[in-house]
Parts: sequence; C-alpha cells; structure tokens
Amino acid sequence: MALSIAVEELILNNEKNLLARKSDWTRIPLGSIAKITNGYAFKSKHFVKEVSQGLPLIRIRDIKSSTTQVNYVGDFSEEYIVNNGDILIGMDGDFDISLWKGEKALLNQRVCKVVVNSAKYNNRFFYYILPGYLDAIHSATSSVTVKHLSSRDIEKILLPNPSLIDQESLAEVIETQFTRLDAAIKSLKTIKAKLEIYRQSVLKAAFQGNLLYKEVDKEKVSLLDAEFQMPRTWKLGKLSDLGEFGRGKSKHRPRDDKSLYGGKYPFIQTGDVRNAKTRIVNYSDTYNEVGLKQSKLWPTGTLCITIAANIADTAILDFDACFPDSVVGFCAKDSTTSYYVMYFIQFLQKIIDSQASATAQKNINLAVLEALDIPVLEIDEQKAIVNEIESRFSVIDKLEQTITTALLKAERLRKSILKAAFEGKLADPEKIVD
Repeated sequence: MALSIAVEELILNNEKNLLARKSDWTRIPLGSIAKITNGYAFKSKHFVKEVSQGLPLIRIRDIKSSTTQVNYVGDFSEEYIVNNGDILIGMDGDFDISLWKGEKALLNQRVCKVVVNSAKYNNRFFYYILPGYLDAIHSATSSVTVKHLSSRDIEKILLPNPSLIDQESLAEVIETQFTRLDAAIKSLKTIKAKLEIYRQSVLKAAFQGNLLYKEVDKEKVSLLDAEFQMPRTWKLGKLSDLGEFGRGKSKHRPRDDKSLYGGKYPFIQTGDVRNAKTRIVNYSDTYNEVGLKQSKLWPTGTLCITIAANIADTAILDFDACFPDSVVGFCAKDSTTSYYVMYFIQFLQKIIDSQASATAQKNINLAVLEALDIPVLEIDEQKAIVNEIESRFSVIDKLEQTITTALLKAERLRKSILKAAFEGKLADPEKIVD
C-alpha cells in the first residue's frame, strides 16, 4: 500500500529504460512545472443515469475509455471541472494515465488532474514521459489489496528537463513514429478480426454440410429461432442423444470460504473456460476433501460449457476437475463427439448469448441447452466434420499467433521509441518503425 522508497531515490537509482535522460539534461520536480488537483468525493445521492442532467462524473474506471456511467446534479467547485485534453491519473490500482477525450466533466475522488505550466514544460512531452515514472512508482509500492498513489509522490517525481524547443521537437518526432506504429497495429488488429470472421464462416460451412459435400440436397432448419440450411439426410436430436450433461456443483456458501480450498482436486470457473484454447490445461484453484464433498469431480474429457457471465464458452478438460453451477458439463459417449458438440455450440454461441437474461450478470437456464437441436450423426461423419474444422482452424491459429507476436513486438517498439527520445538519441523514424 505504501511506497517503499523515496520517489527521488527511486528515480536517481534507476536512470535507465523509461526513466533515462540525456547526460546534459537536468531534472526538475514535477510539482514545480504542473498543478495537481485531486478529485472530490461527490455524494452518490446526487448521481443520475440521465445524460441530459448535470455533468458527467469521471470515476477511476472511466479514465481509459473517456466515457462515464453517471452524471452529477449537485453543487460543485469550478476546480473539479475536467475539459477535453486534460491529463488524468488514476490514484488506485495500476496508476493509469490518460488524456481525457470526452466532454466537459467532473473529477471524482481517487482521480487527479494534472495541468502543466506551458511556460515551463511542454504538455505533450510531459504526457509521453510521465507513464514510465508512474510504472516505476507502482512497482515500488507494496500492497496487500489495492495499490494507492499519493499526489505528493507525483509532485516529487524528478523529470528530465531539456529546453522547451527540444521538448516540442521530441514530442513531434514521437507522435510521428507513433502515428505510423498505430497504423501498423490497426492493420494487424483488422486482420485478426477478419480471421475471427473466417473462423465463424468455417463453423457455419461445417454445420451446413458444405465442408463435406459439394452438392447435397438441403432443407431449412430452425435452431434457436434462426434459420439454416442443412443436408436433408441429417436428423436433428438433443444433446442427451449424444451424451450426458448437467450443471456443476458448489453448494457451500460463501463460495470463497477458505476451508474449501488447498487440496488436490482442480477447481475451474468460467474464466478458465473462456481463456482456454480448445482444452483446459491449467488451473489456479484446488478443492480439498471438504470442497470436493460439496461439489462433483468431472472426468478428463468433459466438455465444459459456461452459462453465466460469459455465455456458451466451451473447452474440454485435460484433467479431472470440479466446477460450479455456472458451468455445464457434457460427457460424450465418444471423444470425437465432445469436439463435435463443442464446435456446434461455438457455431451457435452468438445466438445463445443473445438469448441470455441479464440481471446482475448474464446467464442462461440449463433448459436452453436441453432444448437445443443438434444434428445427430454417425461417429464417422462427426469425425470428418471435426477434422475439416480443425484443419482450417490450425491455419487460423498460426496466423493469429503470428499477429499476436507482431503486436507484442509493436508494444516493445513503442517503449524503445520513448527510451530513445528520453535519452536524447532518437533514431531515424524509418529505421525504428521498419
């Protein structure tokens, strides 16, 4: 919770990476070139959802998105007004920094506004140089729960102090390179999005018979009120025709009772299913004998289907495990069938998700899966469909991995650009971005 070292000492002992500076640049305390305004604890009784009333209220969760969830209709002081382009810092958690891109708003508690004196320091250069110092403070801050940042510590940050002309020049070069880098990143993300569209088209083609048959007599079928074309020879049945399924168990309350955990039985939740790639190979929690007694151990090969929070995510267990009732387990009569059902649910995931009810969180009733029609095919035909899907998915997976690697390199390149700028030896933009 507390910073374990003086800010000045932290910086002077770590003049490298994003805390670096050119040898002939002096350092200057942030508090001498900028004014920090801490947010105010506005009373929640004056919060409203109607955007036509009052002013938007910027809470710490809103910093990155530049969008707000509530407006404030009570009295306020002018000092807490935030305008488009103001620099904001989150005082809890990750110590995020962002330029506010929204409309005129109010500054809530645990968020601070930094106004740079343009006669002493360049605002754009300040915005680029400060994150590295906030990250260093974050790393040196101990915590039991959430890390907290003090505005007094921000004021003590010793920033490099090149001439204003150099600051402006460096900010322009940084922005030029970032513009090019952002364009490359946007292109990569566009390609990644198109791969996801292609993934869905593969599933659609598979379950309309197009991957197995060039020409086949088809008929219209309705699945969850959506119409599709399927081979006339395919007969629809229920999941229960292909295996057994039921909800997971976690009867004890509260569910996070420490007395349930720390044993040898893997315990997975919806997030583990969502994060898995086809098979669940990792787990972070385990039940002990007490935990197992109030739950159920599902066998290796069980298909897990989420029905709460994130809807209809699927993955197959690589080990025996327990899971709560927010996950449905499907045990097929043949391992091929598990993959067949998994891909079929992925094919319909968006439709299933659209039918989920939302109270505190989205969820679907087990009856939705029980009522779901599915083509009940012979095992050889299931296997052929699975093979056709996976041969195409393997290509998609390799391309996605290449893109993911390129995106990680792009983020490292962003830091390299900043480091070179702060050391006063920014390389030729052509060489860096290429």
